[in-house]
Amino acid sequence: MAKILTVSIAAYNVEKFVSKAVDSIVLSNALNDIEILIENDGSTDNTKAIGELYQKKYPESVKLINKKNGGYGSTINCSIKEASGKYFKQLDGDDWFETENLVDYINLLKKTDADWVITPFSMYYEDTKLTKNMDLTSYIDEGFYDVNNIEFKEYVNMHSSTFRTQLLKGMPYKIRENCFYTDLEYLLYPLKFVKNVYISKIPIYVYRFGREGQSVSIEGICKHYKEHEMVLYDLINYYNTLENISSNVKDLILSRLISEIVSHMKWLCKMPFSLTNWKETRAFILRLRNRESELMHASILKSGFSKAMFKSDGFAYPILRIVAKYKE
Repeated sequence: MAKILTVSIAAYNVEKFVSKAVDSIVLSNALNDIEILIENDGSTDNTKAIGELYQKKYPESVKLINKKNGGYGSTINCSIKEASGKYFKQLDGDDWFETENLVDYINLLKKTDADWVITPFSMYYEDTKLTKNMDLTSYIDEGFYDVNNIEFKEYVNMHSSTFRTQLLKGMPYKIRENCFYTDLEYLLYPLKFVKNVYISKIPIYVYRFGREGQSVSIEGICKHYKEHEMVLYDLINYYNTLENISSNVKDLILSRLISEIVSHMKWLCKMPFSLTNWKETRAFILRLRNRESELMHASILKSGFSKAMFKSDGFAYPILRIVAKYKE
């Protein structure tokens, strides 16, 4: 039976969480239309054993893929090759789906041929156990749109995105492996090829935020900030090659890049104070100033923090560290 949706679950040492992720799909009445690829990325805990149990219980829908550790991007690259569904959606092993909404969502995917489907999602805050609903396209009515006829007011993200599988298989880009923050590449690389989009109001993804050890935690930022910088440079190079695409899509990509540039400078300011970190901050700023004037000026217009960094050539770093810490 042909599947409508392939769900790739990135699973590295998530034995405490992955059952919730998989259960949120297999307990849905839409299971027959869904292919679940559990990408065990060289886990050293019981993630593999848990995946084997689900594969045995749901052999028509669940496939466990055991691979050497290659990082988040490698799980996506592998799943895109394996995917057989009409559409493709990424799910992190510590997140989950809104089970009760999957039937309606699958029915929507059966009817549309849009390159990109955007849905609301929810933020689940680990510390307070509270959930916040997020609809990044709330200002757009539900429906099918040519990308030339839709103006995005803010960026969207991986959690709200589902792509047509053949579009992903056909794009000439690979997601960077052995690296954090590559969900940005997974989101932005396909946009070059998107011709149309369906805006849905069916919430699907629940993003667990605030778990210890996450890449967006202070601990994760201090450990992996250079990887964020590498991904950012990848995407800047990608942006500079964009030609003959919808101005709306290009502006959307630019918006996300600017947001990441501002975030990266704030992250650098949250690092322990040292002359080495100050020099790295200045090197980042000067590289953008000297090579990427369009991005620098757009960043200045978006953020007073960014403006202070660029106008001072990074010499405002000691003061802005206090601002960044105060606004945590």
